[in-house]
Amino acid sequence: MEGVSVKFTKAIAALFCAGLFVVAVPNKSHAVAITWDLLDHGFGALGPFYGLRLDSPVPTGTGATSGPDRLFSFGGASTATLTFDTSGGGSASISGTIIENGNADNPACSGGTVDSANDCSVWDLAYTFTGISVQDVGDPFQGFTATGGSGTVSQQSSSLVLDLGAKSDGSGFTFLWLADGHRLPGDNESLVGRGWVDPVNGLGGANDFLFTGQVVPEPGAIALFGIGLLGLGVMTRRRRSA
Repeated sequence: MEGVSVKFTKAIAALFCAGLFVVAVPNKSHAVAITWDLLDHGFGALGPFYGLRLDSPVPTGTGATSGPDRLFSFGGASTATLTFDTSGGGSASISGTIIENGNADNPACSGGTVDSANDCSVWDLAYTFTGISVQDVGDPFQGFTATGGSGTVSQQSSSLVLDLGAKSDGSGFTFLWLADGHRLPGDNESLVGRGWVDPVNGLGGANDFLFTGQVVPEPGAIALFGIGLLGLGVMTRRRRSA
């Protein structure tokens, strides 16, 4: 019985370690669809609360020529995620909520309270990329480029909706999601998302995405980690009993 107990203990310990490893290092070789929690890039004078910038956007369905400049955060209370699937030629989209962090007349919101009508409000973001080129079909962690895209941002506290198109960067791309150290000196591992958007107003301006991401662990990895923790508890109880 003692030999069986030792074998069981070793097996549980190995499973626990495997669970830790899978959670810490996502499986790159077998993954097809990957989801990232999006975070502000934190670069430049507009950071660190900068994930989406819209200069003079036009509300959908109105006769207005333009609205106030708007900055949105992908950090803090935001739930925005990017999902990328390499199967079938590749597909990618962003969905979730983002937080408005001020405009031309208001400083960036530090979170928690509403300081003005256009500060700290919650918006729903939905954006789908088109014309995707997958960097490596076998490894979604290598990212992608896109030549088009469209979507909307909708303010939850009102009926305000802003359309988002896509605008070329001059070399044929409208968006890049690559680990190439973009504005991250010395870091060539973190994926950076950036690309011009057209707030459907034809007025130009600096309208763009700029963010990084953190991988959401796969359900299987979380389950394995849970089993490992359970096994660790069993090991502890058995040792105390002994």
